[in-house]
Amino acid sequence: MSGYIKANGTIDESGINALLEKYKNDDSFLFCVYTTKFCCTHFRPIEDTDHILEIRLFDKHGELKAVRANIGREFVWRYINDEEVAKEYIYDECQHLDAAKNDSAEYTAIGGGHYEMPEAGFERVVIRHYGEYDDDGMFSLKDFRIVKLLREEEKWNG
Repeated sequence: MSGYIKANGTIDESGINALLEKYKNDDSFLFCVYTTKFCCTHFRPIEDTDHILEIRLFDKHGELKAVRANIGREFVWRYINDEEVAKEYIYDECQHLDAAKNDSAEYTAIGGGHYEMPEAGFERVVIRHYGEYDDDGMFSLKDFRIVKLLREEEKWNG
């Protein structure tokens, strides 16, 4: 059931911003894992491509994910689009962010770590899992993506 992956490939760090530009839209968020931190922001070009390990450009319709195992290696990327995916192959869940309540885009995790969010007020993240059924009817997860950031008062109905 890899029909949810609409495009994939490899790219070096010099081409990562052009790839992001190709898949971004006005509602896109950017989740980045660096060697020393992680952050989630409204879309913006990545300035420090040398130290990034994982990138997720996401909105409610799809996600571009680019990841590499080590600095200096190429990124392997894939683009997921939900437009043609049947509901029986999708499982959504809401996860709470590990953060003390505050009124800033700089979040502090309960354990003391710090991370950046696009703005204050986000409390949960919607994760969409993609899977397939085997011959015995058992569902197994194959991939996941970030769908949406939710504020305290927001509900998720898929």
